[in-house]
Amino acid sequence: MTNAASVAAGVILPSWLAIVLFLLGAIVTVGVVIAWLRHHGLDRRVDALERNRREDQERSQRLEQMMQSVISGQQMVTHDMHSLRDLLYTMVKGHMDNG
Repeated sequence: MTNAASVAAGVILPSWLAIVLFLLGAIVTVGVVIAWLRHHGLDRRVDALERNRREDQERSQRLEQMMQSVISGQQMVTHDMHSLRDLLYTMVKGHMDNG
């Protein structure tokens, strides 16, 4: 039969090994915390980039709509100018004919 002293001697680690294991555990813990914080920071940055991209797309769509309205407005002005020119020509021709 074994006594308690021999069992305890087999279970207890030498002090240098306990210190080394403690330091390794502390280093791993610090590394995990740093990685988690960086991951959390990257998530926030990715969210901000996606939000900025959506805002840029919306701004581009509004600009495109504004450009289309300007282009269609210019086409309407050009058509109106042709109509006015034709009307003026008709008025001058009628005045000259009635003369």
